[in-house]
Amino acid sequence: MGEEMRNQTQADGNKSQPREVTFTTPQSITADTVKIPQGGTGDVEADKVSIKQGGIGQAHAHEISVKQGGVVHAQADSIQVVQGGIALARGENIEITAGGAGVVLGSQVDITAGGSQWMFARESIKVEQGGAMVMAANEIKVQNGLVGVLLARHVEGDVRVLFSWKAALVFGLAAGLGLGIVRWLREED
Repeated sequence: MGEEMRNQTQADGNKSQPREVTFTTPQSITADTVKIPQGGTGDVEADKVSIKQGGIGQAHAHEISVKQGGVVHAQADSIQVVQGGIALARGENIEITAGGAGVVLGSQVDITAGGSQWMFARESIKVEQGGAMVMAANEIKVQNGLVGVLLARHVEGDVRVLFSWKAALVFGLAAGLGLGIVRWLREED
């Protein structure tokens, strides 16, 4: 898709065997539908984006589908990832299966056999066999998962929480106080 190929022949003139092949991929793509099989690009703006074994820097679309690939920043109404990763996912409905994300911001988040460092949802988060460092939503359902800090009005399932919101608050205050004292002592010297 939009790729140029330069093919130089060998010195003996045999045109069937290229000596050098150079692929040039556009840095920005705007289209109705973008499919990227085993390749990548910088920015994509489209109605539908499909990535299979490839990557994108930024993708803005109505629907984004990633299979065995990755996106640095994905923003869409619907984001679906299977065996891939996203650094920042922003959308209404976000589904990740056997993959991961750095930050997930959505209305409804569904994670199966995967996780995220930071997971925030306006409505609900559902996790099966996965976890996050921080999870926050109105309703959180976790089966066989681990969460560092969990903030929710309603929690269901088999979840192991390392810090409650009270413990996290005390830890933050203690860490801040300790760092303040260390800084004050260093200024005294």
